[in-house]
Amino acid sequence: SPPPPLSTSFTFLPSTPLVNAPVAFTAVTTSGTSPYTVTWNFGDGTTGTGPTVTHTFTTAQSFTVTETATDSSSPRQTATSSRSLTVYTTPPLSAAIRGSTSSPQVGQTVTFTASATGGTTPYSYAISFGDGATGTGRTPTHAYSTAGSYTVTLTVTDSGSPQAMSLASITVNVQALLPPALALPGNQTVNSGSWINFTVTATSSNPARTVALSASQLPAGATFDSYTGVFSWRPGASQTGYYTIDFIATDDGTPPMSSSSPMGIQVNQAAPGGSGGSGSGGSSNGGCTWCPTFPTISYSMRLLLIGGLLGLVTSLALLTIKARSSLEHTKRRLNRMTRDD
Repeated sequence: SPPPPLSTSFTFLPSTPLVNAPVAFTAVTTSGTSPYTVTWNFGDGTTGTGPTVTHTFTTAQSFTVTETATDSSSPRQTATSSRSLTVYTTPPLSAAIRGSTSSPQVGQTVTFTASATGGTTPYSYAISFGDGATGTGRTPTHAYSTAGSYTVTLTVTDSGSPQAMSLASITVNVQALLPPALALPGNQTVNSGSWINFTVTATSSNPARTVALSASQLPAGATFDSYTGVFSWRPGASQTGYYTIDFIATDDGTPPMSSSSPMGIQVNQAAPGGSGGSGSGGSSNGGCTWCPTFPTISYSMRLLLIGGLLGLVTSLALLTIKARSSLEHTKRRLNRMTRDD
């Protein structure tokens, strides 16, 4: 019996072809007797053979592509399929580039992202970083070793024939490397026996670096937590005077950078009867017997009250002396009068 009738069709990609960009054609042939012979007429004066072919159109217009399939039966069967396609003008190639930062510090890694549109894919990317170094690919990285202003230039080349080329550039301002910045509360004053607490902080202008804190010339008994930056001290009675403490911030860069800042603490002698602890003057173990009587009155007010009490006692004593003198004088007069009688 004769073979079933031969049938053929084809597909092409991309569906919207561009001038000078390859188009892939694929024949789909069924029935008849295999193997099949496939020929192509692309409508622009060129032809091709094989079930899968690639063709590039050089002008922007509509074309009728015809595919012809012939089987191996006897007699041979032939089937034809035609499709119309429109070839569009290729958009001009356009390149663009951006950096992860436009103001990096010396030694800071910058990631550049290149992109392209139009032209014929695939694209090739070449980048000049402006300091003599170069890179390739869509996302190259670079770290500058010297502060200054650099022009980064991207060159994109497409796969068209002839090839198209597009340039794009950006400016990168590389900042000199800065040491960490310390933040101190300023000079402090404290009485012996009283606590003084404050926090020291430091930041790096390079967010990729970690900063460590330290302190030197700490007074006896003082503590400084390098992790939290908390300083604590309760100076004793024998520690009156002026103290200078150096606080240091060091980052983990290569090489590391550090900064230091002094801070002064003036320790005054605690007032008599003032609050205090071990090793401080005016503690509750001293001779202040009247302090509990006025627990909520300030020291100066206490002095005024005591002065007033002393004045009152003195006045009462003088009045008593005068009263006794007057009484003795009266007794002597009465005795003389009695003897005269």
